[in-house]
Amino acid sequence: MLKRLALISIVSIVCYGAVCHHHQDQDPNFGTIKGKVTDSVTGEPIIGATVLVNGTKLGAQTDPDGLYRIARIPPGEYMVICASVGYNTVEIPDIHLSEGMKRTLDVKLRLHRDWLGPTIHQDNARRSR
Repeated sequence: MLKRLALISIVSIVCYGAVCHHHQDQDPNFGTIKGKVTDSVTGEPIIGATVLVNGTKLGAQTDPDGLYRIARIPPGEYMVICASVGYNTVEIPDIHLSEGMKRTLDVKLRLHRDWLGPTIHQDNARRSR
């Protein structure tokens, strides 16, 4: 009985979240930005990249497929910032959103040149014994 009650609770929470999430997308007073973040060289998705709408408290992290979605963005003009550990941060200015607008914004990040760490040079000199 307890397991059944726990299962019903979990299903209810998930369904409630899905319904709320669905209604947020349909709010005609706000815009939505979605897209995919990938490595500029390999094209592989970047997991856990942060995508922020500058000047707001809105943002998202990419999922295992590199996908993100930011809903309920008030109409206006924004800069979108995308960052991930080991990659150069990308700032995309002049992103205009009007009421009900849905924008797709795919971002390619370049690996930061210093991310590979220090170069280790092997000394070929012989040690004296």
